[in-house]
Amino acid sequence: MSRVTCDLADCRRTIGEDRYVALFGHEPGGWICPAHWRLVPRDLKRLNARHNRERRRYGAIVRPDAYARLWRAIMRAIVS
Repeated sequence: MSRVTCDLADCRRTIGEDRYVALFGHEPGGWICPAHWRLVPRDLKRLNARHNRERRRYGAIVRPDAYARLWRAIMRAIVS
């Protein structure tokens, strides 16, 4: 069993790959641990939830370029 690490450089938290798939319903991609997820502003969390609903509904990310921009905004919000 492999582990998925938090996307932040200095964070050492991990989650099991099987648990990741059970929680998110897709193969491991980017993951942010709960300690850092609390730092994300509410509006970005809502946009992320919207993308996740579309991913569950259609089986893939509908607008990958928009999701990539959102993920970069989330990472910037945590780091700053």
